[in-house]
Amino acid sequence: MSTKEIVIKAVDCIPLYWRTKIKNIPVLKQIQSFLMDQLVNDQRFIATISAGPAKGLVFPVQMPQDKLMWIGTWEIDFAEALKNTIIPGWVCYDIGAYKGYYAGVMALKGASEVFVFEPMPVNATIIENLIELNASLPIRLQKMAVSNTC
Repeated sequence: MSTKEIVIKAVDCIPLYWRTKIKNIPVLKQIQSFLMDQLVNDQRFIATISAGPAKGLVFPVQMPQDKLMWIGTWEIDFAEALKNTIIPGWVCYDIGAYKGYYAGVMALKGASEVFVFEPMPVNATIIENLIELNASLPIRLQKMAVSNTC
């Protein structure tokens, strides 16, 4: 097993509660930051999110910018509220989807379709990968911006 795989499995073992608290515990924060910098920083990998509102979503991770998505704590309060609002069967929209994390939350909650609007080519490519990795989820990418003006 590679070092990266060991780190991924270790993160999967940390309960969500502690994932949201580690950054506030001085010694643990430094240890965690050091390990991430040394072992997975600047790496790409595919991970199944193991906690939080997107638990179960297979996600293409680019470190360090996707760390909070990978560990399931990306904008946790909003993501939890979104998950708790979606009613299975709804058609949902993710406008300006960035990497599709919220689309994944909505699809996992049972939305019948999630239309994702993303105009940035780099982000659209990441979302296409997300869709391929989660082929059973009803996520539909629209490579365009949405606005109330031309």
